[in-house]
Amino acid sequence: MGSFDSDSEPLTTLRRKAESLTKLEGSNYNGDLEILSPQTVRKILHELHVHQLELEMQNEELHRTREALETSYEKYYDLYDNAPAGYVTIDEDGNVLEVNATAAELFRSGNAALLKQPLTSFIHPEDQDILYLQRRKLRETGSPQTSELRLISRNASPLWVSMQLCNALHDGRDHASRAVLSDISERKLSERLKEDVERILFHDLRTPATAAIQLASLLALNPCLSEQDRSLLSELENSGRMMLDTLNHSLNLYKIEAGQYDCSIGDVDTLDILKEVCSKLSRMSRFARMHVRLQMNGSPPSEDASCFIKGEPFLLSMAFMNLLQNALEASPPEKTVTVNLRVNGGCQIEIRNFGVVPADIRDRFFEKFVTAGKKSGIGIGTYSAWKMIELLKGSIDMHTSDEKNETVVTIRLPG
Repeated sequence: MGSFDSDSEPLTTLRRKAESLTKLEGSNYNGDLEILSPQTVRKILHELHVHQLELEMQNEELHRTREALETSYEKYYDLYDNAPAGYVTIDEDGNVLEVNATAAELFRSGNAALLKQPLTSFIHPEDQDILYLQRRKLRETGSPQTSELRLISRNASPLWVSMQLCNALHDGRDHASRAVLSDISERKLSERLKEDVERILFHDLRTPATAAIQLASLLALNPCLSEQDRSLLSELENSGRMMLDTLNHSLNLYKIEAGQYDCSIGDVDTLDILKEVCSKLSRMSRFARMHVRLQMNGSPPSEDASCFIKGEPFLLSMAFMNLLQNALEASPPEKTVTVNLRVNGGCQIEIRNFGVVPADIRDRFFEKFVTAGKKSGIGIGTYSAWKMIELLKGSIDMHTSDEKNETVVTIRLPG
């Protein structure tokens, strides 16, 4: 591209040549063209012709540059205006300076109606403080800020968007900021539906589960019942209690994920909880052919043995229940699952079963909804156990061996 600065090489060369013409020997030029020699005139004409050609070339270069700039601007405008995300540039007072077509569509308004208007005019009143705090933090830190808020318009319901706010330049001013908007209304709708379903599961199903438990307990008081009837009622009561425990477990898992669980830490006998869990599982008909061996430091625990740690009984009970159930389901029939409790300041629990974890899920063993080879499993047992142990400041890991044909899950809890 040619240069158009007065100090550039082509114009500087021409100036030198022009000045040198006035000093040609014998020219004695004082403004009167008639006294110039033919040779001098020819030199002047030559220089003028060369200069004319240079100007024409520069003019052509200018045209090419202008066309390239216009093409580049059109491409930029097309990319900016039709970008999948909405772009809004606001000044230091929060007024809209520039907006692309995608953002105008999110605001359900034309571009002209948005310009020079306060951005807060289009944000739900309950969410305007979010934008205020976002802008203040951007000024303080200079780092991009992200939040979720609702946009409003006169004739439509609020629209949820994710907004990332960052510093930007506009017409040479560095006090502007740019908001990048993405529509997250579908995700918010899914979250609301999930909450509705969970509310039904957590609350509406508790009543029939409790009623089944109470009914089984009342029927069991009849002295005329046979042993088989009492066994069936006991199974019904145990199933009801398991269902109620599962509902409570699911509710607490939801609270843990949402950071809303109120954990009540106290002195807990881990051995006592393991005994209770093993007893519950042994009474379940589907594990009738399975065996659980509970040990302490590699030997059967004595009657007065204990292992106290700081924890919460419900979380520990549900975590152990999920992991032991998983081990029993994965183990071949009539094989023994060994639970060994080691005392070492805190405690370490090893749950060992025959069988290996499938290779394709080993790296994702504790992830949510990961399961294999189970007809009724949905893949939240090991995940929820991991979340609960983590909440208690413990750790959990899994090792599976093809050579030994066994899987060991190890839980470590602080004292």
